[in-house]
Amino acid sequence: MTTDSATATIEHATAEPLALQWWGHQRRWFDDHSRLRVCCKARQIGMSTVVATEALHAAVYGETTVVVSASQRQASELLRKAALLLPLVTVAAEGTVRIQKQSAEEIELSTGGRVISLPAAAATVQGYTGHVVIDEAAWIPDIDALWMGIVPTISTSREYRLSVVSTPGPRTGMFYRLWVGDDPAWSRHRVSVYDA
Repeated sequence: MTTDSATATIEHATAEPLALQWWGHQRRWFDDHSRLRVCCKARQIGMSTVVATEALHAAVYGETTVVVSASQRQASELLRKAALLLPLVTVAAEGTVRIQKQSAEEIELSTGGRVISLPAAAATVQGYTGHVVIDEAAWIPDIDALWMGIVPTISTSREYRLSVVSTPGPRTGMFYRLWVGDDPAWSRHRVSVYDA
């Protein structure tokens, strides 16, 4: 596998090289190793693909990523993007990483790593350990209750990250407070349609 700042290429023995082209805002997200990240973004700018790629990358190394969205449909859509990247994983790993389980709610690899998609309900998110992505956080109705249920997921290791991503929404709620707040622990990314 070869990488540079704009392209990740995986040579495939029987076809043209498979390549992912990354825009600048996607590369900045990848290169941000902060434990706490928040992104206020435009629609259809490729952030779901970035989040899915990160989650699948963590799974290759045996880690779990829990993706929470406003609805199961949205969470499953993000998981579908991860599933589309699975051929890249199997080619890059030369068959050493296999898919153990694949459904609309979960991808599990032979490394033990998982990508789990869940709807935004405090009762469904408890009990997991790993990285967390809260997708479209500004649009989750009871985000404060969800927050209390999901944040302990990252508490067992300083390596686990919490990423909160959303299009702009109401000027209330947890996403808004994170975005306009001045807590230096949070890395903030703003991506307009013009940036993309």
